[in-house]
Amino acid sequence: MKFKSVCLIVIVIIASCAIVSASNTISSGGNNEGVNATVFGIFNVQGDIATYVDIFIDENASVSSQVKIVDTDGVIHEVSGSGMNELGGDKYIPVGAGRYICPYYPENPIKIKYATVESTVRGEYARYNKELTPFLINLSEVPSITFPSVEDSYAVYSLNYSLNATSNTTIHNISIIPYRFYQIAYKNDGDIRWVLGMRLENIGANPQSIKPSDFKFEDQYGWKYEANMWSPYNFNEEGSTFFNYDLAHPTDSDKNPINILPGEMLRVALRFGEVSMLSIPSALEYMNGSIKMGNVTSKIVPGPE
Repeated sequence: MKFKSVCLIVIVIIASCAIVSASNTISSGGNNEGVNATVFGIFNVQGDIATYVDIFIDENASVSSQVKIVDTDGVIHEVSGSGMNELGGDKYIPVGAGRYICPYYPENPIKIKYATVESTVRGEYARYNKELTPFLINLSEVPSITFPSVEDSYAVYSLNYSLNATSNTTIHNISIIPYRFYQIAYKNDGDIRWVLGMRLENIGANPQSIKPSDFKFEDQYGWKYEANMWSPYNFNEEGSTFFNYDLAHPTDSDKNPINILPGEMLRVALRFGEVSMLSIPSALEYMNGSIKMGNVTSKIVPGPE
């Protein structure tokens, strides 16, 4: 999805805080005629009438699906706005599979009973399309998570947002030290961007070329987000005031890999785009090696208007 020209807010997920703890969600799934779907969770944002469903769909590349929700009064709600918004992933996701945020705008707050997945096999022409048998996913036991509101009049930044590494942080002779972790939300978007500020050090005897897509974040559901951009990261060590537009919008991609010499240290900010608001980082991967993360902790301070 494209960036929207609105102010930013960083949504804070604290594992011990029930109101936003995605680890408490209960996933539910279903399948029929080669289409498989799993709902990871349901969420909304304070002050926003929208209800969002986070769903993974695995289908043939020639199949397209729509997800409708039905509330406890039997009212059917169709996806609103720009439709099903596909989240980021990695290059190993099978063709036809994807994770989506589905927005719904009921007139009043609702309790979702189930979702209906309706799929169509696309023919060469529309008249050759074939409708597959729909199937239901029971959502009555899936709790709805509420996140703080996303203001449009000012920005709020999360500083000292730490990821505590609980395993070896050296992979393929590259020492990786996470410093700051930011979650950047855009109003009325339903997804976020993750930005990780970290230090890299080549402790080997040979130069190494590194690019953003070498890094992935895995969330608590096992879904992997591949980094798509990065930029230099010269942060304030105290973390009391540092955050800027460039960190939220890095410009370098895989077309600009970094060559790290033996003994050299670099600080970079990695961006992981289109992340579900329900996701909590559990591991950082580099070149198929993994660094496990402990509890996420944070402190919020208001940013400039």
